[in-house]
Amino acid sequence: MSVLNRPNRVLVIGDDTRSFLSTVRSLGRQGLEVHVAPFDFRAPALASRYIHTTHFLPYYLDGGQAWLDAVLLLLQEHQFALVVPCDERGLLPLCLHRDELAALCPLAIPSAEALDIFFDKVRTRALAQSVEVPVAHGRLLAPDDTVDGIVAEFGLPVVIKEPMSYAMPDLYVRTSTRIVDERAELAAWLARHHYDTGPILLEQMFPGFGLGVSVLCHEGEVLQAFEHHRAHEMNGSSYYRKSAPLDPLRLAAVERMARASRYTGLAMFEFKVDPATNGWILI
Repeated sequence: MSVLNRPNRVLVIGDDTRSFLSTVRSLGRQGLEVHVAPFDFRAPALASRYIHTTHFLPYYLDGGQAWLDAVLLLLQEHQFALVVPCDERGLLPLCLHRDELAALCPLAIPSAEALDIFFDKVRTRALAQSVEVPVAHGRLLAPDDTVDGIVAEFGLPVVIKEPMSYAMPDLYVRTSTRIVDERAELAAWLARHHYDTGPILLEQMFPGFGLGVSVLCHEGEVLQAFEHHRAHEMNGSSYYRKSAPLDPLRLAAVERMARASRYTGLAMFEFKVDPATNGWILI
């Protein structure tokens, strides 16, 4: 069945008050019948007047067969025109089972190649550097690294990142970026870290404020772009943002990365700008 012949019915997976709620409102305002599958049935975003029906999906556990069976049944019953995941907990299982699910319904997910690049901070850095997009000085933690050596190379504070925020099979465990300010804190972290748990990225702290360039792309071509600046930040996260004119150099940087990855879909590229120098990096 072609997409044009399907009912005006979409499924949105998630429950947050940011991307999920914005997606629900946007689709609902277009007159579409919005169905949702949340993780938290107590989430405030579920009170949106644009939500037509709420569905239960089991958590993706133990290989995900129960989740897959439930999604297949849901898609067969409702003939959605589109499925939109709003965070990695919904996105990664859809990507893993894209062949089975896409046969029943279009999925708003990136290609496998784009997923490999943009969901891994190390690979994202490598792509940025290959197309001359500035990034912070950084490298992977080495087994012989010491506090003195790290401080001499990066200074303090130093930024410590795990390459992926979410990864299968630990889909419901989110990793976080650490900003370490003190030598004693760095020494304690280094003493606790086990190198067999996976790679860790060290980066030099870049001063300034955060901003994002959001784009809609098709096969590497940027069709639409929008820039926002963080107006208020707390503990590294923003809770108030404002729109801003597109900076042509940052847009060109995003276009080079989208073109190199042949990206199709929506994406937000996050930058940090030092207002003292006007310098910026991709983070």
